[in-house]
Parts: sequence; structure tokens; C-alpha cells
Amino acid sequence: MIDSPKEFFNQLIQSKLEKNKDKIRELSCTYKFVVTGDNGGVWRIHCNDEPSVEKGEGDADCTITISDKNFIKMVNGKLNPQMAFMMRKLKVEGEMALALKLGSFL
Repeated sequence: MIDSPKEFFNQLIQSKLEKNKDKIRELSCTYKFVVTGDNGGVWRIHCNDEPSVEKGEGDADCTITISDKNFIKMVNGKLNPQMAFMMRKLKVEGEMALALKLGSFL
């Protein structure tokens, strides 16, 4: 069980990127996660030949904004991403189609 966005991006995401490398390479894009709240931050996932994650601002093809509490619920399977979007707990900027593909590797 993940307790913070930092834990997810620093520990878990790299193994998910490695496990799904073939799917991720096909995307050829950058996702940015803006997680608000006391435990928040900004992280970017680069989906290319060598998938990686980095902390900090920068350009992205798709930006996801969500509170730290809702992010934790989502990555722990307690909040459906589509429902979060419809309830305005999750906001998407940029290419919506890329947001829909996140579930295939996260």
C-alpha cells in the first residue's frame, strides 16, 4: 500500500515503467502529475525509448492535476480514475487520449 505520492514516484513507478517498457515506448510522450496538498509535488514521466520519471516542472503532452489524498486513493485502487475525472477530483490538460492510456501501464 502506497502512503504518499513521493513514495509512489520514487519507488514504485520505476518498476512499473520497466515492466511495461514496450507499451510505454509506443506512446512517445511526457506526462506531468501536479499533486496538490501537503504531500504533493510535480513529477514528469517520460515515455520514450528509455522510460523515466523526474521530479519538477517542465513541458508535457498531458498534465494530470489531483490532490495528494485523492492520488493515494487512486493508486491504491480505492478511487476509479474515470469517476475521479467526472467528479472533478482529477483534471486533465493536454491530450485526453493519453490520459486514457495511463491505466495500461500504471
